[in-house]
Amino acid sequence: MLDIKLKKEIILIVVAIILLAVVLVGYFVFNNSDEEDVINNNDARENGTNREILISQEELNELMAQGKTMREALKEIILKDADQETLIELEDGFYKDKNRIYDTQMRCLSESEQLKIDPETFEVGRCFIKDNDSVYLRARSGCFGNCPLEKIEGVDSESFTSIWNNFFKDKNNVYYGKDIVREADPESFEILASPSSIMGCYGRDNNRVYYFGGAFSSEIILNADLETFEVVKCGLLERIAKDKYRTYEHMVLEE
Repeated sequence: MLDIKLKKEIILIVVAIILLAVVLVGYFVFNNSDEEDVINNNDARENGTNREILISQEELNELMAQGKTMREALKEIILKDADQETLIELEDGFYKDKNRIYDTQMRCLSESEQLKIDPETFEVGRCFIKDNDSVYLRARSGCFGNCPLEKIEGVDSESFTSIWNNFFKDKNNVYYGKDIVREADPESFEILASPSSIMGCYGRDNNRVYYFGGAFSSEIILNADLETFEVVKCGLLERIAKDKYRTYEHMVLEE
């Protein structure tokens, strides 16, 4: 039977072999990629302003050799065929001209999706972007999510706006991330948070108090007193609130 020391040595050898294999595969893929297709956004159409954006490694290297950062070089390449007379800089690396929008930080919004967005009604909001038809969540400081840009289905784009960080509303619903907060009233809803927190642990409207957990989950806190409900602490591990009747730790009541 192998002793503990020998087992550890075997595990370390296996891990080292796996890491070496990953490095070799990465090197092979990088050096055998088509130089003219370093970044190839699928499904775009190659005609007029709807052409596919192709960024060559040679062009990228040339701009970076001039002292530009990777981000600056990518932005210059992406915007080189934009209509310069109507080109407008927006927030967080977004631009638009009379024909389309440009995402120069190359988030999860694909080239074909960028081409579908109406530049005239395009708007960059806190934690989201939208046009007259679609709304996308975006990641930035204080906004949480796995993908930097993710489309929300079934929202009213015209009335969609941010409440606080990753909480939104339209004329019909309140949203925690892209998920609807069940029964919440968008007119009266507000987030309750401790002063130092960037998280929203609890919320309230004219009728109910809500608890917000991980993975964009939300629950109604039954029998909470609306007028006196307040947050004591709001963090990843400790979430404490109280009203005149009881104290709440997450959603557990402590009489």
